[in-house]
Amino acid sequence: MLLLIGATGAGCTCLIKPSEHAQACATLMEKLIPRYLDSDAYAVCLEAVEETTHFLYG
Repeated sequence: MLLLIGATGAGCTCLIKPSEHAQACATLMEKLIPRYLDSDAYAVCLEAVEETTHFLYG
């Protein structure tokens, strides 16, 4: 989470990939991040490794 705070403070965009082992936390992040941060700059990805790889490497 500290990296997200630093990236946000620096004005960087972020793709947040919470652990699939902490479903309650991941679901809460998926709900709250778009509510409080610009959805054009910050996204939460709850998908599997293949989808995350696609987001990161096209």
